Amino acid sequence: MRVLVAGGGIGGLTTAIALRHHGIEALVLEQAAVLNEIGAGIQIAANAALVLRELGLESGMRAVGVKPQSYDYRDLRTGKMLYQAPLGDEAAARYGAPMYNIHRADLVQLLFDAVPAEAKQLGARCVAVSQDKDGVEVTLQNGEKVRGDVLVGCDGIHSAVRRHLRGEEEKHFANILMWRSLIPAERLEGLSLEERGNYWFGPGRTLITYWVRPKNLYSILASVPAHEVQRESWTESGDISEMLRSFEDAEPRARAMLEQCRSVFITGMYYRDPIDSWTSGRITLLGDAAHPMMQYFAQGACMALEDAVCLSHMLGADPDDPGAALERYRSQRFPRTARVQLQSRAIGEHIYHPDAEHARLRNAIMGAKSSKDYYDDLEWLYGGTGLTG
Repeated sequence: MRVLVAGGGIGGLTTAIALRHHGIEALVLEQAAVLNEIGAGIQIAANAALVLRELGLESGMRAVGVKPQSYDYRDLRTGKMLYQAPLGDEAAARYGAPMYNIHRADLVQLLFDAVPAEAKQLGARCVAVSQDKDGVEVTLQNGEKVRGDVLVGCDGIHSAVRRHLRGEEEKHFANILMWRSLIPAERLEGLSLEERGNYWFGPGRTLITYWVRPKNLYSILASVPAHEVQRESWTESGDISEMLRSFEDAEPRARAMLEQCRSVFITGMYYRDPIDSWTSGRITLLGDAAHPMMQYFAQGACMALEDAVCLSHMLGADPDDPGAALERYRSQRFPRTARVQLQSRAIGEHIYHPDAEHARLRNAIMGAKSSKDYYDDLEWLYGGTGLTG
């Protein structure tokens, strides 16, 4: 069997690695000509760490990432601690693996290096897809045609493979824009930003911040209402003064942290509704191509990692009937990914609510939770990968 993987991001590279663990040939087709250092921080929860452990990659992630000791939630305006979710060894004992924070580029590089040169092709933009009873064919932008037995669309929320399967579909704008920045450690001296998730919540805005390289590089994700900024491009730099205006009433430590940003980029937050069908014949979808979600569960990349190992198990168990294997993969993944999609949206509405009274009640609810409540609430998500056979 030869599997074509459209997209060389986290989901696509992990898919190739997982398939090779089952003796299945995979070819990653990535449109970028070079691997650039893109994005900012990414959170890898215990369920995704279990996937990387299965693939022999957890030690590599541990070497370059950070293992936060807790998630600390504070009020944006007062700095008051609302809730501290214990992580570190305590979470690892409960869920079977710890949580990690890592620079997205470091994780992509780790995965890229684990895929041999002959199994990846850069500068390979997929522009057309077809299939017949014997296999699939992808046409690249340069006119080259590539054949395989299966095609996996790992090409994100704007997936060309999804468009081939399902036609044009509406994506939803959450009316939220996100500022991202990375700050070197020397600019943060004296701010007591420990190796924890340092989060601030206020009416209509949030700060999600953490170390992504130990004592070296700090990641900022600042979310604001869309009407405050006019741009929403991943590649467009933003005006730092514009970001600071959105957080002019932030408590002193949070404000001082933001003032150390020297460059920022901005993007809109988009999502799609869950779909219960993303497989047709020898073609399937994975990660954001199948189930793009809002950020508030920090599970987008984690779900893609889970998808990859599930897909590899199914194809490895039934290589003679790839269509049936792909459908089993979809049917197993759909209930879990749909639940995460919907809960991510609900959490976002709760956390991000613009009303001050709602924010006050939210803070009271968070403050009433115990560590046991936190662990129990998330056992279904963090305590495994959802793979049942």
